[in-house]
Amino acid sequence: MPRPSMSAILLAATGLFAACQTAPVAMAPAAEAARPAPRDFAAWLREAGREAEAAGVSPATVRRALPTVRQVPRVLELDARQPEFARPIWEYLAGAISAARVQRGRVLRAQHAALLARLEVEYGVPGEAVVAIWGMETDYGRVLGDFRVLDVVATLGFDGRRAERYRAEFVDALRLLDAGDVVPGQLRGSWAGAMGQTQFMPSTFVRHAVDADGDGRRDLWASTADALASSANFLARAGWPRGEPWGLEVRLPAGFDWAAVDFERPRPYAEWAALGVTAAAGALPATGQATLLAPAGHRGPVFLAGDGFRALLKYNTSTAYALAV
Repeated sequence: MPRPSMSAILLAATGLFAACQTAPVAMAPAAEAARPAPRDFAAWLREAGREAEAAGVSPATVRRALPTVRQVPRVLELDARQPEFARPIWEYLAGAISAARVQRGRVLRAQHAALLARLEVEYGVPGEAVVAIWGMETDYGRVLGDFRVLDVVATLGFDGRRAERYRAEFVDALRLLDAGDVVPGQLRGSWAGAMGQTQFMPSTFVRHAVDADGDGRRDLWASTADALASSANFLARAGWPRGEPWGLEVRLPAGFDWAAVDFERPRPYAEWAALGVTAAAGALPATGQATLLAPAGHRGPVFLAGDGFRALLKYNTSTAYALAV
């Protein structure tokens, strides 16, 4: 397969992985605390309900919600089938790019230009990044998922690979109901528990969702303004650098010493310039810092990935996802 051009990569900003609805999530502890396993699902629900009440969720909300929660074996099947990503990155990107999605993204960016301009002023995140995530996550709000989120996070919390994390997500889902942001029938999303047009997990919703349309509710399903503003808020808090690019493609000098590069340590752009690194088009930014990124190895294109790129990795920890955006 021929490698896409750099312009094709940038067009991937409005692509979509329709089958992989991802979401920004709170960082999990390095090691989950040991917890005795409940004897059955009903016992797990009772324990999680008590934990929610201790965290401030009203007993009335817990009493209403818990009897409706069910285990969903299909969720465990889907969770077990997530393979480690092994495809070459260009194959990954080629699968994500659709000319129709790119065109729709451009149309929607123009349609919501006033909102996106306001969000850029408020949060410092460019509109194209917000629209890119919108397209990547749900095809601009068209693929939201139809799993009951309480069922999903309870199923994975009781009998999943990341039980402690999903137990916390269950408590945060109850917080959303308690706060009145959503009603039980609206709390639907992907098989992994991600919700709304930009696929927030319950914990991310609690911490980063905003009411951008002023109706008094944070509605990531029906309100495009709330969904896009919430993503902008997340990226801003994740460290998106106001006024700086996410990064850029670069050229390396002949004889570049790859072994001397610390791929984890950001350097100021000025230091990269001193090492002979030049922009593939234009010039390196005057301010900011970046790490070297060679997603296809030293024979492929090379990028300097700035703080904006690292913010995208907090939205989704896949380098390929962030590069697509």
